[in-house]
Amino acid sequence: MERKTNGLCVSGFVISLVSLVLCGGLLSLLSLILSIVGVVKVNKNGDNGKGLGIAGIIISAVTIVLSIIFWSIALFTGLLGTIGLSNYIERSKEYSSKIDEKLEEAEDGDYVKDFGSYSVDDDWEEVDHGSNYYVYCYEDTFVPGEDIPNNIMITNDTNPYPADDHMIFRDAILAQLSDQAGETEGLETVNGSGTTTDNGTVVYVFDLKGDGVEKVQYYIVGNYEYVCVSVMIWDEDAAEDDNIREVAEDIVNSFEWN
Repeated sequence: MERKTNGLCVSGFVISLVSLVLCGGLLSLLSLILSIVGVVKVNKNGDNGKGLGIAGIIISAVTIVLSIIFWSIALFTGLLGTIGLSNYIERSKEYSSKIDEKLEEAEDGDYVKDFGSYSVDDDWEEVDHGSNYYVYCYEDTFVPGEDIPNNIMITNDTNPYPADDHMIFRDAILAQLSDQAGETEGLETVNGSGTTTDNGTVVYVFDLKGDGVEKVQYYIVGNYEYVCVSVMIWDEDAAEDDNIREVAEDIVNSFEWN
């Protein structure tokens, strides 16, 4: 008599191939069970299909092992991501709390920004701002649509140098200003000096003088970032009245990094 092929072995083999394509799941377990039962029956009854059953067992077992490895890695990675997100949220809350504390302590003329805090004379007001700059003018001197009067601009930006390498940062700024001096018509002198704020932070001061204009820049050095307090003087007589130089120095000395 012609021996028949065991249907369980065939089904287990076919399902194992499908489960391999679909990356495992319950199909792999089903094909493993069908293949094992099929091989047992073939051994008992002498039917054909034992090779298919064994192949189904091997494919199903390999697929199950790979699925376990894959989902273990995915679970571990997801767990790390959850921990990282939790830490980020916690740090954000702490940062927001510190900002709130500074805002509560702030008095009139004190400003708290993302990068730091500083004090501005009460007679000066913030007339313009952007994502990383803030402009201050003496009260009632700024008129929208007209030329901006004497002003102080505070900007924050990054740089590739740590705070310990502030002299390299100084040389880079000096080279940049020297290039500008060569290209700027009417610019007569560029003077530089170094000092520290009342809080002990390194500051480099550059004074650029030209025909009818003076620009003083205070670079407060941070760790891979800096704050520039830039004083623009168009009217020297007005500068005597609004004390713009003293106001700028007070801003620099009161500055604190967040």
